[in-house]
Amino acid sequence: GGGLSKNKSQEIPIPPPLPPHIVNIDLKKQSFHTDVRKVEEVSEGVEYIYADLFTGGDRIQATRKLRHVHRVGLANHFQLGMTVGGSCMAFAMIVWIATLTPAKNVCPFCLDSLENAIPVYRVIFMPILWMWCWTALCFIWKEFSVNYPFIMAINPHTELGYDRCFRLASYMTLIFLVNFGLFLGAIRTGYQPFGLPFHFYPMGMLLFGFLALLAPKGTFHFKSRRYFFSTLGRIVIAPFGPEVRFIDNYIADVLTSLAVFLRDVDYSIQFYATGAFIDATKEVELNRVYWVSAPLITALPYWFRLQQCIRRFYDAGSGNPQRTAHLLNAGKYATSIAATCVAALGNYSQLNFSEMSEWEWGKVVWFSVLCFGTVYAYIWDITMDWGLVQRNTGGAWWCPYRLRDERVYPYKWIYYLAAVLNLMGRLAWALTITPHSLFTGMPRAVTTTIIAVMEVLRRAQWSLFRLEYEYTANPFNYRSVKEVPMLLKTEGQTDNENDKRTRFTFTSIIVILLNTLITALILTVIYWYRNHIDGPSPTPPPSSYSV
Repeated sequence: GGGLSKNKSQEIPIPPPLPPHIVNIDLKKQSFHTDVRKVEEVSEGVEYIYADLFTGGDRIQATRKLRHVHRVGLANHFQLGMTVGGSCMAFAMIVWIATLTPAKNVCPFCLDSLENAIPVYRVIFMPILWMWCWTALCFIWKEFSVNYPFIMAINPHTELGYDRCFRLASYMTLIFLVNFGLFLGAIRTGYQPFGLPFHFYPMGMLLFGFLALLAPKGTFHFKSRRYFFSTLGRIVIAPFGPEVRFIDNYIADVLTSLAVFLRDVDYSIQFYATGAFIDATKEVELNRVYWVSAPLITALPYWFRLQQCIRRFYDAGSGNPQRTAHLLNAGKYATSIAATCVAALGNYSQLNFSEMSEWEWGKVVWFSVLCFGTVYAYIWDITMDWGLVQRNTGGAWWCPYRLRDERVYPYKWIYYLAAVLNLMGRLAWALTITPHSLFTGMPRAVTTTIIAVMEVLRRAQWSLFRLEYEYTANPFNYRSVKEVPMLLKTEGQTDNENDKRTRFTFTSIIVILLNTLITALILTVIYWYRNHIDGPSPTPPPSSYSV
């Protein structure tokens, strides 16, 4: 053994000494969160040594091995430019179509058909919006060296990174806008190419999205989908499964902000399963079933988070001061569930403030619980999830708290602005946790969409500061140690080896074509069945129901 070590040591060349400005760095005196230039100089020195010892002096290969660099080529830039430009053109087309005078102005070519299809399109739109938010979050975290893959236990070799998320979001945005433009054009002009009914456009989007979720290994970012679905499984079995990790907590919190999306999934399934998309007489049955299922769907993510808090309370053990925090956090989600249940039991569907003097006691209780839950959640965001305030020791008596000292982002006004915007977003969130609570005077589809978008943007902002606080303080002990390794500023998150496995190969193209063919085949079968078995559907009357 000793001889072998001696021979090996003789074969390895002596590495060159590091420059003095690298060797003499005292990392304890460096700014850990705002200036990483010295650390990057050390990492470059390590790369030179690694190249001399293991890659024959090839610095590029050493960098790929150590930093997992994935450089975006010119071809990718060209594709992104084409998709973004196409999306802008498709959006301009939609605006132009919306200004056209309706050619028929009779149902089904009416606004009621558009309103009934809006929830179906939101099923696709909301995930696309979150992909754009996630792209921005990953870029900001990377710029400020917040090691989100480490905190979320994401494999840096397989995670998408902001570059691939941007690419995926841009492609999906283009497809969505073109599809919605064709649908809106059919309603406004009455023209249906190839005789295909306009309500098959949103159905095709749903089917394509469903097939993409179930795509086989090697396509549509299979490893990322597998990681996401495994996390969902742990969320569902939180009280009885393994210990709750930060990523489980985070995704469950995001799901609470997607209550409108989850209700839209339920609505879309019933909309097409009951045949209400072609037969207006079945809308009454759809409304009756949806009114029962919507509150249950809304409360489900909060139930999962409540169970996670209970599990963390149990795992903390007797005498742990963290148990009180977990219990208070559980109370926050219990309040949200209570607001949803009271609204469903009392059939409270509108916030008509002009008639507050005529509200019955049940509606007063519901509104009180709603206000209490909103204030509760906002205070928790500021003090616990973000940890923005700390004791102002030695300060003025009239200002007992101040902004915390340990921060990642450079400007204080960013934190103050986030606190104000979070309050506005929480007011919108209060409307999402009650399935049918909307203001009067505006179409329900419009107000629901605006509120849902505001809540998703609020959650993105919440994520920005939640990860920052977890990175700097480890407030809820998801990690055994407080320190987190710094995320070095490389040009991507994945290495070339993984890129070769996940790029569009011939097999991937075949799978995409098969998914498209299956979608077209299903639409053709439904269309044929509708015209040859059921006969052409009667012209539905204007719908009184909108979502």
